[in-house]
Amino acid sequence: RKDNIICLCISDDTDVRFHGVVYDFLDDTVAKFTKSYAPYKVTKAKAYEMDKKFRKELGKLIYYYNENRNLLVSEDRVNELLNKVEDLKGVMGRTITMSLERDDKLADLLVQSEDMMEDTKVFSKRSSKLKTRVQRQDFTYYAIAFVFGSLVLYLFLGSVCGYTFEKCSSSE
Repeated sequence: RKDNIICLCISDDTDVRFHGVVYDFLDDTVAKFTKSYAPYKVTKAKAYEMDKKFRKELGKLIYYYNENRNLLVSEDRVNELLNKVEDLKGVMGRTITMSLERDDKLADLLVQSEDMMEDTKVFSKRSSKLKTRVQRQDFTYYAIAFVFGSLVLYLFLGSVCGYTFEKCSSSE
């Protein structure tokens, strides 16, 4: 039902393959009828008023669909296969696009991992240098503490025993 037009097609086909042909016939008939007559003419028309004018068009359509029904069934199958091929092309296109994007992402990850490896080497060198510098500072602090401790001990013993250790020697 379209534009207040009710269309009905009766078919005696028992083969399911031909049902598509029948519906195509009905669609073509409706399209030709609505193209030939404006909706306002259809609503104001009297019964069978358009029969004489549209009978020739309807006869041509009936003849075409009756003569070419086997061809139309096979065309439907071909169209169905072509649609499947188009769908497959779309899926393949998306798959290829995703694969290329994946390759780009993998390349980016590879670059990032190489950068991280280089940063790791730099960090390792810097940490080794820092460790060596801290060890040197620790050694320097221990050496200064040893010298200072020795000096304090010497001054303490020097004040008790004399700076030449003459008071503490055991030669009586």
